Amino acid sequence: MRGCGKSQLASDLAQWCEKQKWSLVAWINAVSREAVKNDLVELARLLPIDLSDEPNRDQIVNRCIDYFNSSNSGDRLIVFDNVKDIDDLIKLVPRGDGLRVVVTTTNDCGWKNQSWESIKVGVFSREDSIKCLLRITDSKDLEAADAVAQKLGDLPLAIAQAGATACAEDFTLNEYLTCLDDYSSRDGYGNNEIIRPIDGDSYTDGAFDALFMAANVALNKLGDRWCEVGRRQLGGLALLAQSGVPTRWIAPLPDDNRRALTRLVNMSVVQQSVDKNVTMLHRLQAQVLRANWGKEKTATCEEAFDAAVEILGRTKYEQLPSNATDARRCEVRDLITQLNAIAIQDYSRLLFECEQVRSYLNRAFKYADNLGSVYEAVELDVAVAVVEDVLGADHPGTLTVLNNLAVAYYSAGRFGEAIELFEQVLAGQRVLGADHLDMLNTLNNLAGVYKSVGRFGEAIELFEQVLDERERVLGADHPDTLNTRDSLAVAYKSVGRFGEAIELFEQVLDERERVLGADHPDTLNTRNNLAGAYYSVGRFGEAIDAWEELLPDCQRVLGPDHPYTLTVRNNLALAYYSVGRFSEAIDAWEELLLDCQQVLGLEHPLTKRVEKNLEAAKRKMNQSTASSE
Repeated sequence: MRGCGKSQLASDLAQWCEKQKWSLVAWINAVSREAVKNDLVELARLLPIDLSDEPNRDQIVNRCIDYFNSSNSGDRLIVFDNVKDIDDLIKLVPRGDGLRVVVTTTNDCGWKNQSWESIKVGVFSREDSIKCLLRITDSKDLEAADAVAQKLGDLPLAIAQAGATACAEDFTLNEYLTCLDDYSSRDGYGNNEIIRPIDGDSYTDGAFDALFMAANVALNKLGDRWCEVGRRQLGGLALLAQSGVPTRWIAPLPDDNRRALTRLVNMSVVQQSVDKNVTMLHRLQAQVLRANWGKEKTATCEEAFDAAVEILGRTKYEQLPSNATDARRCEVRDLITQLNAIAIQDYSRLLFECEQVRSYLNRAFKYADNLGSVYEAVELDVAVAVVEDVLGADHPGTLTVLNNLAVAYYSAGRFGEAIELFEQVLAGQRVLGADHLDMLNTLNNLAGVYKSVGRFGEAIELFEQVLDERERVLGADHPDTLNTRDSLAVAYKSVGRFGEAIELFEQVLDERERVLGADHPDTLNTRNNLAGAYYSVGRFGEAIDAWEELLPDCQRVLGPDHPYTLTVRNNLALAYYSVGRFSEAIDAWEELLLDCQQVLGLEHPLTKRVEKNLEAAKRKMNQSTASSE
């Protein structure tokens, strides 16, 4: 049952395997089938698995499973933590020589029939409970420790919190027992009011009382100044990802947040990872708190939801420098993790009724797109499905997130799904009118997908339509208008209308430099597009000059590891190659390949493209050398 230390035991095993230098140790959050798939996708990106054809999520999962089935044997461990139902793992459990798979679960149904070996993790023995209580409280009262252990049913989590509470209140174990008896006898409290144990569990009333009492005692110990802060922290943790929340979000400055959290940790009410970067609330503790919102000084349901929204809003992506790529990527990954978690947790999915939470979802799409994190963005389809379920298919908030998901599909090369979703969004937006900004945004995005699949005539027609409407509604200088004008120039270039494309790119560049500034990412993008147009018509000198001037600006503004910076480096190397500067091209691609492999991974499309370009340049160099000889 919960609170016995199953995850802790699995964690100790994982750490032991790491110390033994096993070739792979993976931890999968298995609270639902969707969560398992999401983590297997993340695992696949860290392994030498070919994803260059931009497969969808299910295809990536299958390749991850196949990788273990076919890879070389060796000591490896995968932990699936907190599985609720064995059916959630159907066709998702890897097999392979030397691979050990461990599952933690409170549900013992079906495992034996599928040839799993069950290891029962029970409560403490009475002797261990007594030893633990005596050690924590520095007591020698065996009889009182025995009585407390009996009251708590020897549940390890309750034993630990009882000891911490007794220490915080400076209680003897007898005094703690008296307080616990008084607590459970109050009107409206007791097991039936607090929580219903899951089938097969045998929690005692005292265990639940101890967990609830520990939270209240900890909050009381915070005093008037920090009590409200601590209560909101507990409420937010009870709703957000069970696997934990970034500590920098839970306890940012001012110091009141840090001090309140430190006391909750010291009281064993919340836990932190070894590096203290993640803060979590035990699942059983969270369940007890959710069942008691509004009692004593625990958070009310409304207050907890407000706290969760506040915590999600503490991502610092936009406050970080534009060239702090790693830090920005970390913020985006953590935000996506939280959004997906609240989508698959029944008790938190209603957070998506809040417009602010949906705005965080839309920001996550935007941030991921800016960083080229296309796979992470696509994983938000789970959250989008919940928004659609909560609000309805035609709600404006639903249409917005569906449009953003379609953009993510487009960026990931899943053009068929993108077109289908954009057309679904357009059907829902018809009532808005042809010149509505949301409608124009969707049409602009749909035109981009048409261009990518070779439907150039339709793409150009749509871009020209959107450009006319945006110029009329927003004005010629609006960033959205400039975006459409730039996209139209790209479409002209795609069908060989190079003169029109170059003229339009040069116009957009002048306007973006004037309206947005020389360092704006959109301005940098137009400079790259214009250089590409010069290259397409054989104006190689101008293209090289443009890319050589653009590269240091991208490195300064976006950072050396940003995907766009890496793309510009590839373009410049290609220009060197095209004018016969093979040695410079090879040097540039060799250095770029190492950076792409490290930043994007071995199977990223850009990494593969650079690898092919480098091979071609080396062949050309060898041919040129042989001819001269």
